[in-house]
Amino acid sequence: MPDFEELANRSWDDIPEPKLLPKGHYKVVGLRIMHRLADPEDEKSKETVTPVYVVKEALDDVPMDALAELGDDYDLTCNKLYPRFWIESDADWGKVRKHLNAIGIDTTGRGMAETFKAFEGSQAYCYLDHRTYKNRDGEMVTENTATGFQSTAA
Repeated sequence: MPDFEELANRSWDDIPEPKLLPKGHYKVVGLRIMHRLADPEDEKSKETVTPVYVVKEALDDVPMDALAELGDDYDLTCNKLYPRFWIESDADWGKVRKHLNAIGIDTTGRGMAETFKAFEGSQAYCYLDHRTYKNRDGEMVTENTATGFQSTAA
């Protein structure tokens, strides 16, 4: 881990930009779950729960030629995935629980803090697709979007 001086002297050119990954199935690892409360001063603000995953490896259905186009030294782990759940009612918390159960985290009899902690380091498979949308600056953006999460346990 670099100290502050090494970090401060690092060139922005040395920091890799995540690239759009080819469509297909990937193995991912849970980093953390972010929980954000709605801003009471912003009526458009919503409470959200966002599991953060890092991509670890491509599975067999990902076209190898498309992966090769990323470059020999491209590190998949610089790609993070942020499936988001908007919480407006208790039913929405049920969607979070269903997601955790799908990736192999047992929520039965456990509190949210405990299961959110269990998410860290958990492994799952998911399908990566592409999504194009207009961002707040009016620019068209294409990014990876993950669906179909499931446990790596057989």
